[in-house]
Amino acid sequence: MKEKFMRFMQGRNGVDQFARFTMGVALAAIVLTLFTGTRSGIGAFLDLFGMAAMVYTYFRIFFSKKYFQTLSGESEVSSDDR
Repeated sequence: MKEKFMRFMQGRNGVDQFARFTMGVALAAIVLTLFTGTRSGIGAFLDLFGMAAMVYTYFRIFFSKKYFQTLSGESEVSSDDR
C-alpha cells in the first residue's frame, strides 16, 4: 500500500513549505471563526476563506506538476534537454 501511494505521488508537489503555510492559514481562519461565530459577516468570511484555502492546498498537493506547467504555458522539455 505504501509503495502504491509513493508511485501515485511521483511527479506531484506533495507537502512543501507553501502547502504547510496555506494549511496553517486555513486552520487559523477556521479557529478564529469559532470565536467570532458564523452568523457575523467576518465569521462567515473567515469560514469561507478557511475552507477555500484548504481545498486549494489539497488540490495543489495532489495534482501533478505537469498540470500546472500546461496552465502556465511552460513546455515540458526545457532548452537544456535538447
